Formats: sequence, C-alpha cells, structure tokens
Amino acid sequence: MNPSCLTSPRRRGGLLRPIGVTPLSRALVKRNTWTVSETASAEAWVRDLRPLSARSAALSLLLGAEPPELRGADLVRLGETFGISGPTMRVALSRLVAAGELTTADGVYALTDRLAARQKATLAQLAPATEPFDGGWVTAVVVGAGSRSASDRGELRRAMSAARFGELREGVWMRPDNLTGARVERDELVHLTAIPDGGEVAAKALVARLWNLDEWAARAEALVRAFENPDVDEATRLAVAAATVRHLRSDPMLPESLAPKNWPAQRLRRTYDAYRAELRRTVGLSPHPYAAA
Repeated sequence: MNPSCLTSPRRRGGLLRPIGVTPLSRALVKRNTWTVSETASAEAWVRDLRPLSARSAALSLLLGAEPPELRGADLVRLGETFGISGPTMRVALSRLVAAGELTTADGVYALTDRLAARQKATLAQLAPATEPFDGGWVTAVVVGAGSRSASDRGELRRAMSAARFGELREGVWMRPDNLTGARVERDELVHLTAIPDGGEVAAKALVARLWNLDEWAARAEALVRAFENPDVDEATRLAVAAATVRHLRSDPMLPESLAPKNWPAQRLRRTYDAYRAELRRTVGLSPHPYAAA
C-alpha cells in the first residue's frame, strides 16, 4: 500500500476525505481457516494460562456482579470453589480495602467508584454498538509536531488498540467505519475517511494486514474448547474466563462483509455467556452476561 494517499485529502461537507488507497496485492488476502501450527500454538497459549491470584479472583468476581458488591462470606466461599483458601481470600480482601480498591460495610465488599467505572467501560467494550458499513474506513493519522516519547507512543498504541484500530504503519491507524463512536479524540490525531481502491478484495487484504485474524480465531476456538472440556477444573475455567474477556476486547469487530467465514467471535461470546449462567446458578452471581478481568 502507498500510504502517501492519506496525505492528499479532498473536502466533502467540511470533512477531509482521502482520494483513495492503493489496492494491496491479492496475495495478502488471508485464508478463512487456520493452520495446524496456529491451532497448536493457541492450545499451548491456553494451557499456559495461570490460575488467578486471590486478589484477581476477588476483583473479577466483583467486576462481574451487578451491582458490583458481594458479601465477604460469599467471596470466601467462591474463592474455595476456585482453589483459594479462606485465609488467603480474607487477606486479599483486606489488602484491596487498604489499597482503596474496595470498600466494606456490614460484611459486604464493593468496588470503589473508579473500579465501578472501569466495569461499565469494560461492559461497553465487550458489546460495542455497530452501524451499517458503507465501505468507509476511519483513518487516524498522527500530525502532532515534534518527536514523541516512547511512553507517549505506548499510550497512544494502547488507546488505539482498545478502540479496535489496526496499525498500518507508525502513526497511521485504520478500521472499518462500522462502530459507533470509534474515533479516539486526541490532540495529536486527525481523523479521515478512506475508501480502499479495488473494492472488497482490497478491503479484505487491508484487514489481513492490520490484524492477525488466523491467530485470533485459533485462540478463540481454543478458549471455547477449554470451556467445554469436562476435565478442566474450576480454577482453570476462571482463568479461561478472564482470558476470554481480554480476547473479546481485542476482537476487531469487522463488518460481516469483511469478516472471515465462520468467524468464531459470536461462538466464544455464547460460550462465555453459558459459563456465566452456570456460575450464577452455582454461586449466585448477577445475570449480566459479561465480566471484566
């Protein structure tokens, strides 16, 4: 791709629109299946997931509750379900209160306002609102003067990744314009709308360049298999659930016309919802389908 086209915009209705995007080679269009090696790598990734610490387990359970509060006795009981002893969970809860991450009153532990806001933000990220896709791509270009520090670049990269943008090259981020409010408002960014030349073939090639879809899909399928494996213990399943939340937050949320065939994101969401329902019946958590980790 020749990214110079992004610097030659024309105006339409007060908005900047680039003239075009040079088509990528058809050879870059990735297949809709994942290889044996990718599947094996994904299985190893799941096997390497470590059980959550008492602190992480307590926060994950509270972040998954609606409202985000649970009795201390219930948290201790839940911890034992996941292989965490009662004394260890009580120490973790005391430290979370001392650190200002939890409040406690009458034996009930609750998230602080900061973590409750994080819960709401995470829930929104797991189920972002979508809009009809008309072929346009949101393109964010760094235009700030002067050099940026490594920490500034890292902060921007995290913000753009959280907004489900893919990095075309240093300072240029893109995604299909099908998510409500996808733009990241920062002083150093200018947003353009780009339409790749070459139609759907070029658009799919651009998708393949921005995201490793095969790896994402293979890991999603591995997570589903871990949930469905009757030999997986509860501590491991909770770790799988936490990994699932992180993984779903990295789903590029492609429009149907650009997503690979049999894209497993919805299957993973349904499997996770089923786990949440099972956990709710077992230990009395809230009915909300998503938990943060």
